[in-house]
Amino acid sequence: MNDQYDPKKPDAYVGHLAEVNKTNHVIATENIYNEKGALLVPKGSKISPNIAAKVIKHKLNKPLENSVNLEKNKRGKDLYNDMRRLSKEFPDFLAIHYYMNIDESLKKFCQMYDKLPIIQQKVTVLSERMPNEYHKGLFCSWLGLCIATHMNLKTESLHTVFIAGLIHDIGMLHIEPEILKKQGDLSADEWRAIQSHVVIVKIMLEGMKGLPKLTATAVLEHHERCDGAGYPRALTGDKLSLEGQVVAICDSIFSIRTKQLAKNNLSLREIVPIIQVNNTVHFYQTYEAVVTMIRRCKIPRKRFIDDKKISLFGNNLLDDCKKLRTQFCSIQKFINSVSGIDTNSKAVKVVFNQIHRLKVSLAGSGVISPELMTWISKVINEKRTDSFNEVEEVSLIVSELIYQFKDLKKILGLCLADDAKTELPICDAIKELLAELDKDLSNSSTKSHKTIANAI
Repeated sequence: MNDQYDPKKPDAYVGHLAEVNKTNHVIATENIYNEKGALLVPKGSKISPNIAAKVIKHKLNKPLENSVNLEKNKRGKDLYNDMRRLSKEFPDFLAIHYYMNIDESLKKFCQMYDKLPIIQQKVTVLSERMPNEYHKGLFCSWLGLCIATHMNLKTESLHTVFIAGLIHDIGMLHIEPEILKKQGDLSADEWRAIQSHVVIVKIMLEGMKGLPKLTATAVLEHHERCDGAGYPRALTGDKLSLEGQVVAICDSIFSIRTKQLAKNNLSLREIVPIIQVNNTVHFYQTYEAVVTMIRRCKIPRKRFIDDKKISLFGNNLLDDCKKLRTQFCSIQKFINSVSGIDTNSKAVKVVFNQIHRLKVSLAGSGVISPELMTWISKVINEKRTDSFNEVEEVSLIVSELIYQFKDLKKILGLCLADDAKTELPICDAIKELLAELDKDLSNSSTKSHKTIANAI
């Protein structure tokens, strides 16, 4: 984790500024000096690729974003219009927007955003260089405001959630693009580089005037999980802020709703079973708020499997349930093999917490029980069309759990990479568990949804 991030040392952000400069001039608002006082960029210069190549070789006397400005910034009215466009693009978003009646509140906080010039700059660059992350920020800011309003939080908490949701991923602008664009599995070091985005933003926000006092904390915690299986500090629920957990659940919901569910033209109504199987991951009141809003908005449930294909779908689902049962046995075997081994390694504790979560979720969901498998077989064989909806809901839960096992593999790999802090007996057990998980996970039948527990 990049705990030692230095905002005075230029990184990938200067390259993004140079690219933005091609269509939206980025101007030095003052002379830019290196840490030894040598002039690098005169006031009024445009941050061209040549200037960027020069700047990135030096440590500066102050963070680069404090010495530049964009010709055109995303203003509060632009944010508001972009959020409204996003809500209109998805009918279920629009239903929640009108149900919560947050339009005036949204306008107010968009106007308050106008008083944060550095935030404006970062959000503008994000919108031009990483539009998907920008749209996620819009969604998290909007939905976070809905959730916080539903929970009757005070104005400062509403403001915190609004700003933190908007900017929670701007740290990605400081990660090497080659890592973010890499296809296939990432190395342990590459995962840690990506995970450092939360620390980068936290350091960037500290001391920034005009922000609610918990904004940096909420951003830092948006990948923390109540069961201690998150990052960067693997904190448990009693040590986390409510605002951070609101942003966290919004971040997860966006990825699931706009990617996996959107492929089958599904809505937030279909996210309910996925949320419910993860009810120990975030604060319970955040889940309760989301589920209550969705149900009260009366967002209709949608079918996503043609009745003519339900037989093949059901058989594939049964195969996946059996594979999950095998994985359950694998983690139980791991738990038994390491019982009594003491460890102070944070990485190992995260592994234990993730495995405990999976064990509870598998047992609580019932998807590995013989009774459920028998019921699915009867529904399919007897063509009980009135139960097809329920079979589809089971498939959403199964897909979520399969993805969580894949995420566990990533966490196990990160743990093994931390050899200096990991005891040898634990390493051997982890290697054995990884080998067992590899047997089935690569061939799961249902399309996995991005896990709500550990969406990146």
